[in-house]
Amino acid sequence: MSEINKNNLAVRNTLYARTLGTLEILYNGVPWELPMSVKGKVMQLFLLLIWAGENGISRVKLQDFLYDRRSTDAANALRITTTRLRKILSQSVLPLGEYVVVEKIHII
Repeated sequence: MSEINKNNLAVRNTLYARTLGTLEILYNGVPWELPMSVKGKVMQLFLLLIWAGENGISRVKLQDFLYDRRSTDAANALRITTTRLRKILSQSVLPLGEYVVVEKIHII
């Protein structure tokens, strides 16, 4: 994480999320609200990726966390959810860039 001030809030090119209690997201120390359309699996994926951090998380773990693999096509459902999250992030106040990156077996 970049610099953090005394109040433990991100201040420079950092996305900070407080997940205990009410969800609070700060970008560069300024509150950022996700669009109202972000809910369900997209929100869960967003929070899991924040939790995983820069190390990322494997596709299999994401599929296990998000879907009942016996009753859904978890791989396809994860691709659709990832696409929706990418679209929402690309339309946000965050600078342009790739925020959900798929590497061989990990999603970062």
